[in-house]
Amino acid sequence: MAFSESMQKSLGDGGTRLDIRLAQPRAARRDACAGSVSLLVGTRAATLQALLLRVLSASRHWTDEENQTISEAEARTMPHRRHLSPTWIHETISEVRVDLGRTIEPGEMADIEVSFVIPERCPLSGPANVIRVHVQAVMEGQIDPTDGAILTVA
Repeated sequence: MAFSESMQKSLGDGGTRLDIRLAQPRAARRDACAGSVSLLVGTRAATLQALLLRVLSASRHWTDEENQTISEAEARTMPHRRHLSPTWIHETISEVRVDLGRTIEPGEMADIEVSFVIPERCPLSGPANVIRVHVQAVMEGQIDPTDGAILTVA
């Protein structure tokens, strides 16, 4: 048995797909946000233990030839940035676990309503900062599927 076949057998090949849709693509700090997560189950039943919703921030800064860090504000004051390389710092701003404990049969689709709050410490969206809502299905015996959506925090 090849390695990939062995992995498929041990981790599952059910092929569950996940899709998150936010009710509103814009929010402010401390806003309650709503959305729905659709699961489409593949060739075998999926035991869905929980959904993990994370608000993630990706912030850009720059590095020069000597690998020195330069802030976005500092880089904007430079007449040119050809000698700089962009680098992104990823941070989890918040995480919510929605316990479900349900089984979804092969070929079935399930829609699950979700909600979360944008924390006060969440940075604002901009050219150097991207906010993303990431969802992961915690599934028994299968690779946990994920999806994400961009959220503008203003």
